[in-house]
Amino acid sequence: VWSGLVWSGLVWSGLVWSGLVNFDQTQTLKSPRSKVTLSVASIDLRRWKVKFAQAFSQALSTALNALAPHRCVFCDQSSDSSAICSFCHEALMLNTGACPICALPQCRGAPCPDCQQSRSRLLDSITAPYLYEPHIAWLITRWKYEKQEYLAATAARLMLTACVGPPSCDVVLATPMHWWREFRRGFNQAEALRAALGLAGPGVRAGRSQPRLVRTRATRGQAGATRHQRHTQLQHAFALRGCIRGLSVLLIDDVCTTGATANAMAAVLREAGAREVHLWCLARTPTRSPAS
Repeated sequence: VWSGLVWSGLVWSGLVWSGLVNFDQTQTLKSPRSKVTLSVASIDLRRWKVKFAQAFSQALSTALNALAPHRCVFCDQSSDSSAICSFCHEALMLNTGACPICALPQCRGAPCPDCQQSRSRLLDSITAPYLYEPHIAWLITRWKYEKQEYLAATAARLMLTACVGPPSCDVVLATPMHWWREFRRGFNQAEALRAALGLAGPGVRAGRSQPRLVRTRATRGQAGATRHQRHTQLQHAFALRGCIRGLSVLLIDDVCTTGATANAMAAVLREAGAREVHLWCLARTPTRSPAS
C-alpha cells in the first residue's frame, strides 16, 4: 500500500512538474448528498501525447547515436548529428560571388559577360551553392555510379544549409533520365534529390495532373563533351507531359556544367507557356571550357 502511494505521488509530481496538470483551470465538484467540495485539476491529454512523443524520439535518437554513431561520408570519422563532419564541411568550396543568372563563379555577384550580352535567355536563374571541386565530385560519383542512394539526403542537406535557395515556384520538376539508362542505374539521382528536398508543386491548381518532363530519346553521356556537342546531342531530347502555361517552374539537378541540359528543358517549358524557369542544383563547374 505504501509503495503504491509513493509511486502515485511520484507520478503526480511528474505530471505537475511537466506542466501537463494545470491547476489554473480547476473545476469545482459538489456532492448533492454532502458538503464536500472537490477541486479537480484538468489534464491536457493532447499536450501529454506530444510531450511523450518528443521525449521518446529524443531517447531513441540518443540510443541510436550511442549504438551506431554518425560517420562522415568523406573521412569516415564520427560526426555529431550530420553525415559530414565539421572539418570536411569547412573544406567544401562555396560558390561565392556567382553570376545571379548562370551561377558562373567569381563574378562578384554581377551578371557575367555572356549573360550581359544575351538578349533572350531560356533560364531566368541558376542557383548552385557549391563549386564542382574534388570533394563534391567524389560525393556525386559515389552517389550516381556506385549506387549509394542515401547520399541524396546528404546532397539535399548541403543545398538547404548553404544558401537561401531559389525563388518560390509553382511546379518543381526533376531532370528526367531515359528509361533504359534509369533502368540500368536503378534510380534517377535528380528525382531522388527532389524527393529529399521535400519539394512539391504548391501552385498547381486543383484538378490538374502534375506535369512532368520525359526524355524521349537516349543520348550519349555528357561527361567530357564540349558545350557544342552537348547542345547538339540534347536537341529534341525532352518532352512535357501536362500543362504548365502561365506557371513558374523550378528544375532540380545535381550539377550544372555548361547549362546545355537545363537550357534544352527550359526551351520545351517555354514553348509550352511557362512564365519562368529556374534551376537549382548542388554544384557548378568553376569555369566554362575553352572548347565549349
